[in-house]
Amino acid sequence: MLVPKKLMIAFGVTEWLGLPPLAQSVLVLQMSMPVAVYNYLFAQRAQREPEYVAGLVFCSTLLSFIYLPVLLAIMG
Repeated sequence: MLVPKKLMIAFGVTEWLGLPPLAQSVLVLQMSMPVAVYNYLFAQRAQREPEYVAGLVFCSTLLSFIYLPVLLAIMG
C-alpha cells in the first residue's frame, strides 16, 4: 500500500526541514490525498491504460474515506 510510504516520506521531509506543526500537518495531508482525476485524463489522451488509471482513482478515493479521518484525528 502506497499511503504508509508517502506518510513516512512526508514526516521525514517535515522533520528534516524543521517545519512548524501547521506546515507539517498541511504537507502530510497533501501527500495523503487520493489520486487526481487529471491522471486519468492524461492517460486517456496518451492512450496509456486509462482503465487501469480510472481504477486507481476509484480505489484511492474510496480508501481516502477511511484513512483521511484517521489521519486528521491523529494530527488534530
